[in-house]
Amino acid sequence: MGRYAFFVHNMVFHPGWPIFFSSQRSRQLRDLISGEISVQPNTLPNGINSSKICRMTNTNQNLRQEIIAAGEITDAESGAMIRAFFNLAKRWALTDRQGRILLGSPAARTFARWKAGQTEPSRISRDTRERLSILMGIHKNLRYLFSDPSRGYAWLRKPNQAFGGASALDRLLAGSITDLAAVRTYLDAERAGW
Repeated sequence: MGRYAFFVHNMVFHPGWPIFFSSQRSRQLRDLISGEISVQPNTLPNGINSSKICRMTNTNQNLRQEIIAAGEITDAESGAMIRAFFNLAKRWALTDRQGRILLGSPAARTFARWKAGQTEPSRISRDTRERLSILMGIHKNLRYLFSDPSRGYAWLRKPNQAFGGASALDRLLAGSITDLAAVRTYLDAERAGW
């Protein structure tokens, strides 16, 4: 089957990542992903057209490696990313509440200190570093995909079928790191031409 990840109902499935299934349809999908069964190119075992599934390139493996490597981000890099995040938050027109959600809900006082430039990079958690890494990747992808930066920022707020009709920003604001990774993975795939 190769190294591919799939989006199904806003969930990312990647070979080698643990997946738990309860329904017959889900078990069939698991078997398809693991390569235990084969189907016609555009049809799943239950007859659903696979155009609803977005096949991703090896960029997903790169994203996973970036997330793993986020623990190796130096304090200087963390400080630079937190400053870049606040510049990005202005461009994305985020409220402080939204910014806190994207950073993993740090205390309001901590967020205010970071925003004021009083950052102690050594105290930035691994979770926040991972989130910053993913957000920087999202920004980079938007800059590659849209020659006019304002169009990329507007894209974040537009409804998107890939996110169940919600906007990418809505998906990001769901709050979990997997939500951030889902948007990043989607943009990586778009950039790769899938």
